[in-house]
Amino acid sequence: PVGSSRAAMVVLISTGLHVRIEPIAPHTFHIRINRTGCFEAPTPLTRLGVVSPSSAPVCWEMKMREEDMDLSTESASLQVDRRSGELSLYGEAGTLLTRQNRPPRSGCETQADPGDAPARASDDGFDMQFALAAEERIYGLGDQLDAPLMKRGCNIAISFRNGKEVHAPVPLLLSSERWGLLMDTDRRHEFDVGCSFPDAVRIHGRRGELAFYLFAGGGLAELLRKYAELTGPAALLPVWAYGLSFNCNQQATARDMLEDAMKFRREGIPCDMIGLEPAWMDRPF
Repeated sequence: PVGSSRAAMVVLISTGLHVRIEPIAPHTFHIRINRTGCFEAPTPLTRLGVVSPSSAPVCWEMKMREEDMDLSTESASLQVDRRSGELSLYGEAGTLLTRQNRPPRSGCETQADPGDAPARASDDGFDMQFALAAEERIYGLGDQLDAPLMKRGCNIAISFRNGKEVHAPVPLLLSSERWGLLMDTDRRHEFDVGCSFPDAVRIHGRRGELAFYLFAGGGLAELLRKYAELTGPAALLPVWAYGLSFNCNQQATARDMLEDAMKFRREGIPCDMIGLEPAWMDRPF
């Protein structure tokens, strides 16, 4: 069939999973996978107001075959293996951008997530894996502590715990191979970006439905623009946040901090913000 609405397609694959695909832009697909086939409740990023996709209709075409299904727009297409549930994303002219190299999982998980309430037998865990090309570079994942800008080779948890893991977690991947991915969950999860397996990126969590946005694009700047179409543009910070900042020594006292401020004024050195390291707390973090 051919459509021009925001209707979604649901495919039941051989492993018992239901795969729901909604083209929300010519280059972006919203994908949800679970075992129940019930997709009524809004996903976390929509419920929290993080994502607000355009309501404009998208022209698409679907082709169902015995072994796979294709859902195509004017700019991209998504292929689903009806046996394994593995996805492949193609850009313009049918160029393969990325593909899953292991069947996705979205089933029951009884193991509790540390720090969360004990998991129940009905809690869902999710897992999926995409192949990485030999020279592929991966960026994103927010402001990470002690992590390089290029994330290939890193294992990063999307969680803010004790200030030690992530300063500003963003479950977003941007690839030099012209594709991007945004996880649609509010549960703790991890990105293993070529760390355990150098030729794959694995995304897994112990609770929640497997849901994500997958988008095709050009360079990193274009991928960022398409991400911003989902979430809206970044808000401007206050003026002082774009100035010069200074972090006091870890063991600085209140007197030391005031003396530092006075020295900046006395020497005529611009300083818009003075920050404190966690030693000022009675209990770190």
